[in-house]
Amino acid sequence: MKRRIFVLTALCLLVLSLSAHALEPRVAKPAPSLTFDGTTAVCKVNIYADSSSDKINATVKLWDGGTCLKT
Repeated sequence: MKRRIFVLTALCLLVLSLSAHALEPRVAKPAPSLTFDGTTAVCKVNIYADSSSDKINATVKLWDGGTCLKT
């Protein structure tokens, strides 16, 4: 009888100690890149979504210190 109570208590403690991890909402993650071709800066951003019907808006700005060179 004592062994059965010990096993049930151990199982209850094990179940109660497990944490549930809720799923985070899937968000489109941008992948920016900046390359240089001579004196020309080339800025690209790839944004991947779950579906081709998803709407994505992005504004890319090229800054030189505190001056916006290109939007």
